[in-house]
Amino acid sequence: MGQWEPKVKRLGPGDRIKAGRNLIRDGRFDDAIKEFQAILEHDPKSAGAHLGIGLAYLRSGRINEALGRFEKARKLDPMQPKAYLLEGYAFLENEDLSSAQEAFAGALNLDSKMQRAMIGLGQTLLQQKHYDDAIEQLRGVLRYNPKQVQPRMLIARALHEQGYADEAVAELQTALEFNPGHANLQLRLARLKQEQGNGDEALEAMRGAAVAAPDDASAQFMLGRLCLEQQAFAEAEAAFRRASELKPKMPAAHIHLVEALIAQDKLEEASDYVQQLPSNSRVAPLSHKLMGDILCRKDRYKEAVEEYRAALLKLPDTDKAVAELDEELVGGQGDWASLAESYQPSLSNLIFEEDGRRREERRRRNSSADA
Repeated sequence: MGQWEPKVKRLGPGDRIKAGRNLIRDGRFDDAIKEFQAILEHDPKSAGAHLGIGLAYLRSGRINEALGRFEKARKLDPMQPKAYLLEGYAFLENEDLSSAQEAFAGALNLDSKMQRAMIGLGQTLLQQKHYDDAIEQLRGVLRYNPKQVQPRMLIARALHEQGYADEAVAELQTALEFNPGHANLQLRLARLKQEQGNGDEALEAMRGAAVAAPDDASAQFMLGRLCLEQQAFAEAEAAFRRASELKPKMPAAHIHLVEALIAQDKLEEASDYVQQLPSNSRVAPLSHKLMGDILCRKDRYKEAVEEYRAALLKLPDTDKAVAELDEELVGGQGDWASLAESYQPSLSNLIFEEDGRRREERRRRNSSADA
């Protein structure tokens, strides 16, 4: 009897395409591309291999290269709706909305029940602010599967952008009934509830989101913000600590953590955190303001006023306020407690207004770039 030798099965094209897709799912994009290229060496007309390479490019952010592969696949197999589908998502990623709409429509012309193409078309219409058409398209998906999350979230967004907050909330609540504990749904619902002024319901939803997504810095941060607003300072502190651990370079989490610590009279620790904040133009006024708040809690009012003055110097158009403070500081006979208490809220408003002005400037720049 001869010696047994193992036999290695040679992978066929179908097996290699499946192997390549598995590599993409694992995030091994370069290895996936090599697998698909091996197929093309033997069969240059393999539409599936071109689609696989395009998908790997798309997932790794190489959008234009992905579009080139999808176009090749589409020309090789004009009756393949997936080529149009993936092309649509690549155009959407490139913010080429008219081309995305055309590609998704092409997929649906070949397969009218292709739910991913319906979602993509609905998303494209929503970004174009064609709300009624977007909602109609997305409702079509839910007729096939009412439990799907993404279509309902997009419908809720379309309703919210039109000012129908109650209807948007109802849509998200329906989605949660089908998908209890879904973190992203709870996060969106909490934000809408907060906008409506339903603080208790917003906090309950946000707690659910934070529990469902313990490693999501955004969920932990939002929970902290809501707790801070409702004066649940210990819970806010815990949430901001978690957000800071998950995302150390998140100044807003550190700033709000300081606020939660001050509210609980944990002043030494709060002071340590303030000194660790970055010194850029956006954070510096807040750092001085927070240090002033800490000194107020310690009844060191004159030093607090000096910190508030330093904060004012970092803000635009505050020359008059700084000059008034300078007079008090030079005289040295002021009622520092009253002065500190008067500047504390007004400074908060000035910082808030400046932050809003910066956000509006960014929004205008982004709008100009899009145009």
